[in-house]
Amino acid sequence: IGDDPGQIDTAIQTFQGDVDYIRELRTHGVQIQFMTGPNCFVLGQRYGQSRSVIRDRIRQFYARVAKIIDGQDITVAVEYLRPGEDEGAIGSAAELLHLLQLIDHPEIGAHADTFHMRERREVPHDVIILLAKHLKYVHAHGDFRSVPGTYEQGFIDLINW
Repeated sequence: IGDDPGQIDTAIQTFQGDVDYIRELRTHGVQIQFMTGPNCFVLGQRYGQSRSVIRDRIRQFYARVAKIIDGQDITVAVEYLRPGEDEGAIGSAAELLHLLQLIDHPEIGAHADTFHMRERREVPHDVIILLAKHLKYVHAHGDFRSVPGTYEQGFIDLINW
């Protein structure tokens, strides 16, 4: 999603190919209905553009993704990454929420990764509550990818919530 508009088209073609593959697998009895993190096209790039331009291109990408998955029984969970992995394109849970509100599609929601939250100095319990209406997937693990429960994050309170 750099300064070449064709990059969005390439990302969409790749995503469409993934959906086509899922549809083919279904003809053979393999049921896949969930995709997480199809934001790898924003990884590790130095775009040289403002965050607002990058975010708008991500929004455009997911608007096109929404059209592809309509009627396909596929849910997509958008993952926001660790600092430095996405050039701040989706730099916090609040920014992910805003993006999802702009996309406004019932089958496109949030992938919440507790390791990424901690790397961004966010409290997982608070993030999960913030994203609750849009939450599609939670990747729960401990600090520096240790076993969940070996640190205090308020998950018991969250489960009881």
